[in-house]
Amino acid sequence: MRPVSLRQTILVGQAAATPVNFPSFLFHKVSKSPRDDEIVLAGTGLTREMFEVPGLRIELPIMRKFVSNVIKLTKDPHIWLRLAPEYKTEYIGLPAHAAMNAPRLIDGLDTFNRFAPLAFPLIGYSFDRSQAVHGSSDCEIVYRHKFPEDLTYCLLGTSLIAALNVLDDMLGISGVATRVEFSVAKPDGWESLEPEISATPFHFNAAVTKIVFPSELLQTPLPGADPLNHQRYVAMCETLASEPAPSDSPVNQVIGYLETMTDCTVQLSDAASALGYSERTLRRHLEKANSSFRTLKEHVRQSRAEKLLLNTSLSMQSIADELGFDTPSNFARSFKRWTGLSPRLYRERQFPPQDTGQN
Repeated sequence: MRPVSLRQTILVGQAAATPVNFPSFLFHKVSKSPRDDEIVLAGTGLTREMFEVPGLRIELPIMRKFVSNVIKLTKDPHIWLRLAPEYKTEYIGLPAHAAMNAPRLIDGLDTFNRFAPLAFPLIGYSFDRSQAVHGSSDCEIVYRHKFPEDLTYCLLGTSLIAALNVLDDMLGISGVATRVEFSVAKPDGWESLEPEISATPFHFNAAVTKIVFPSELLQTPLPGADPLNHQRYVAMCETLASEPAPSDSPVNQVIGYLETMTDCTVQLSDAASALGYSERTLRRHLEKANSSFRTLKEHVRQSRAEKLLLNTSLSMQSIADELGFDTPSNFARSFKRWTGLSPRLYRERQFPPQDTGQN
């Protein structure tokens, strides 16, 4: 197998990709056999070897498939959050080390706020240190993210748990946060899951996702404070942050093009012409990213199909027509291949038929 560069991505595009750190941790936790690998990696273009590359980033369409595959293997829709407490702070890398070695909690949070995008480029953290002087009893770490709706619970949820762990580890105590406000709907089965993953209560359907903790802790000296190491890690983070981000990749360009098309039957030649490539050059770029035009079109089609099933009352015939399928049965076969469910069952699981009470 050709070696993978430390800067290489799967379906490249740093602005719309997530680092391999936690996906790699999760992969090694759940995949224990070649058969497990086959299930977890199906349709992603990923391999077991790729999860050993520290600089790897995974595009959201591939991440969506990976998330789905992990849930399919474990039969556990909460598996991402269930395993998140086992993800140690040091696994996050340089931003966490720099924060842990800061003098006080407020300094550690400033540091993590500044450099967290190196580890979590799809999440924006906002910590306002002025809260410390405004007399408020609570401080907040506010989250902004770029995850699509269907990935928010898994990916943002694991990030919240990781951040709770960072807070606890910086101070060397447990239960620093008083609550988490999460902007997603409360998932089924949460009551039995919550005691496993966090001592901090989660509140759902919040207007903004945030972690709340007592402001009186901000001036607390950190047990791991180390001025020399703090400076060294900050300098290393600054060096990484100063590296120019890769320009928008051909893969991202193709995805963006496909998402603007109402006709899902467009061909590679159409995309190449619209994006300023020759057909051969665009195909070569996609192959270098371990992808293909057909794979990207399938991802966009699947995403659009799921939205139409969940957000509209369109008939199967209408959805099949919308997606460019010849017949509803062809659409149903493709949808089952993507998700493991028929379109009707997928819709019914989200919106079960109402019991009218009539015989």
